[in-house]
Amino acid sequence: FTYNRRINRPGIYDMNPYYRIDQNYNVSQGNPDLKPDYRDRLQLTYTWNFGSNYFSPYVYKEYYSDKVGTEYRIVNSPVDNRLTSFTKPFNLLSGYELGGGINTTLWYININARIFKGHINEYTGQTISIPSRNYFSWSITSTAYGSFGKNKKTTAFAFLSYTGVNINALSKTYSIPFYGPGVQTQIKDHTIGVVWVLPLSTHVRLSRTETETAAFYSRNIIGFDASNYIQFMYSFKFNKGKNVKKLDKKIDIESDSKSNAIMN
Repeated sequence: FTYNRRINRPGIYDMNPYYRIDQNYNVSQGNPDLKPDYRDRLQLTYTWNFGSNYFSPYVYKEYYSDKVGTEYRIVNSPVDNRLTSFTKPFNLLSGYELGGGINTTLWYININARIFKGHINEYTGQTISIPSRNYFSWSITSTAYGSFGKNKKTTAFAFLSYTGVNINALSKTYSIPFYGPGVQTQIKDHTIGVVWVLPLSTHVRLSRTETETAAFYSRNIIGFDASNYIQFMYSFKFNKGKNVKKLDKKIDIESDSKSNAIMN
């Protein structure tokens, strides 16, 4: 059973008070008055080890406060006086999250999975009101692997990663599964690998974020051409210099006490 508190401090970009205008004339501004957000988490974990495998389920409850969110407003553009969006971060969100999951390695398969639900409290500011809402989602990351060759220094693997709908106070983010096969081999101090990401795919929408308020709606799509998306990896292990020899430790104890004495 564990308890931990995590403090997330706002970044420089979020605290920059100067106005910024993008290529579509949307206006954004940082907020130098942002406070850190706090997350308090209680977690109960059980781990069962058997051989080279382990199975570790857990449940948790997390409370968060002063989480940074973005306010959206419709204003007149300072460039051409047309209507455009104005965004600024504030400490908007508080609530809780309850969930559970497993971390396990079973022979040649590793799985990390989580399912959770939560609640976002109502927020009322000077220019915006956010109703309370409940959310539910899940995520999984899994890898299957196997080593072969004379010295078992070559490993073939396949991976899968997927995150369900990510729900914020005013937005929802949808993503696609990430998957692919790969192989990695070690030759002395060199490690070489290749991964085929999203095999047989063409143009994919990696994520889609929809934001909706009473006066504003936007949809942001991130996509790319995944045709022949192949990653090559190389690393070199530096192992120069002399190895440190282990020193023998010899302790001599002298005592003038009697044979039945107790020494501290």
